[in-house]
Amino acid sequence: GGALPAFGPVWTLPTRREFGRSMSSCCDFARRGSEPKESNNNREECRHDDISREMVSTEILGNQLQFAIDPDRLREAGVVWDTAVVKCAAGMTPLVKRCIQRMTKTESGGHVNIIELGAGTGALGIGLGCAIENLNVCVTDLPPVVSLMASNVKIAQANRQVCKNSRVKARALPWSIDPNVPDPKSVFCDDAGDGAENKRVQSKKNSSESTSQKINNNRWHFVAACETLYWGGWTLFDEDTRLPQLCTMKCATANSPDCLLVVAFTVRDKSRETGFVLDDVGSFFWLKRIKLIRSSSGEDDDEDDDQCFTEQNDAETRAYVANAAEGDLLLFQGKRKSQ
Repeated sequence: GGALPAFGPVWTLPTRREFGRSMSSCCDFARRGSEPKESNNNREECRHDDISREMVSTEILGNQLQFAIDPDRLREAGVVWDTAVVKCAAGMTPLVKRCIQRMTKTESGGHVNIIELGAGTGALGIGLGCAIENLNVCVTDLPPVVSLMASNVKIAQANRQVCKNSRVKARALPWSIDPNVPDPKSVFCDDAGDGAENKRVQSKKNSSESTSQKINNNRWHFVAACETLYWGGWTLFDEDTRLPQLCTMKCATANSPDCLLVVAFTVRDKSRETGFVLDDVGSFFWLKRIKLIRSSSGEDDDEDDDQCFTEQNDAETRAYVANAAEGDLLLFQGKRKSQ
């Protein structure tokens, strides 16, 4: 419910980012703000699915993971943006673990289901799947990007880094006004195998599940969008993806009142990004800042209960976004408002 925001062409002088479009690929990296850590990445080359790709090594949640990249073909989508991915993973981890604890205490049980929008290399979703047990993670992006994400999922699986009882899948999900967001069951149902015996066992398992289990296992608990606000609509001739992205966020969170939207982005064009977050996303989601603190165990943790969404938290988050400076990395969560 509620009226969707209207977006029109933006008549402005070229920004620093627009000027960067005419530069070389190295300038493409620079304009993202969250530049890859070249000194920390051991680069090599690998071949997956008969496609030769460059490799980088990135530490996420204590695990050293290998990722294929393809910046020449996919530009921003083909690169691992270390700072944003690492911080977003650290911010999501306590939220996901608390969700697992709540599910364990109830009869619903099952996996925590996470879908990532505009995942690019899939580094965030794969990093979570390699650090936390009992996750179903679906990394999504445009169809041309799926092969890169799928290659990186295979690399993590081949290295036996995906956690026990966790699964990671790559799927195409173009943003649109009326997006076709997959449900968890459609993404992960093939893990039972294709044989008749496997199908019989899975059918028996499904029939024994309680209604609450089936409902819980076929909805997304988290919808993540890491560094997706830079994409599209920066000039009159670019497709404006803000409204399609917002519609996809709404659709992915529609079937679960407790689903959390997690957004991380680097401030590049403050007026555009803060306007999108505060006016557009904020029209449909209560916003709450994710504050990373150092716990006694040495891990980053969020100091607040993710279930506490209030007018005060919403106001604090709006001030946090409004007061950000260019180059700041912002991290917040949102919960659907009752429309």
